[in-house]
Amino acid sequence: MKDLLNKYPRKSPEQWIIQGLIQMQYTAFSDLKMEETAKALKLTRGSFYHHFKNKNDYLEQVLKFWERETTEKGLKIIPSFKGSIRDKLRQTELFLHESNILKIERSIRQSISSSMVQSYFEKMDPLRIAMMAQFFIDEGCALNEAEFKSRMIYNIQIAEVAYRNDFLGPLPLSELEQRLDFYLA
Repeated sequence: MKDLLNKYPRKSPEQWIIQGLIQMQYTAFSDLKMEETAKALKLTRGSFYHHFKNKNDYLEQVLKFWERETTEKGLKIIPSFKGSIRDKLRQTELFLHESNILKIERSIRQSISSSMVQSYFEKMDPLRIAMMAQFFIDEGCALNEAEFKSRMIYNIQIAEVAYRNDFLGPLPLSELEQRLDFYLA
């Protein structure tokens, strides 16, 4: 995420948004503090209001950026994975674990009681599941079976993101292979 900060001009709304995402690796989405974000960016809190109406507007923009950077990017990258379904699932797991995507995902999901957050996941989750279902369909599974397996895998991943602290870092290859054996049994 930090490399994204350099992609945008200083004091831009994107800098505020990216810094918020960086902070969400350590704090819940709903607990973001504008003072801390301003301090990290070496800006005044007042400059926040040049870009955002209020904290809710800011959080909405953070969610839009998050959706674009994860789901939309994933929808472009992940379908290009080659090989068997096992290879594609392995590449997907590694893609998720090699970035800080899961830490931020956890932070956002901790605020699932927010209707704003719920609406984003109601949009994003089915897209992610459908993308994974395509792996199974490509291997010859019927649509219903592909959707069921994909939903099961996705729900396991979400539960682990929510409850396992050790799941958020690099995934040991032995655990990855055990996971793939379970998914494909």
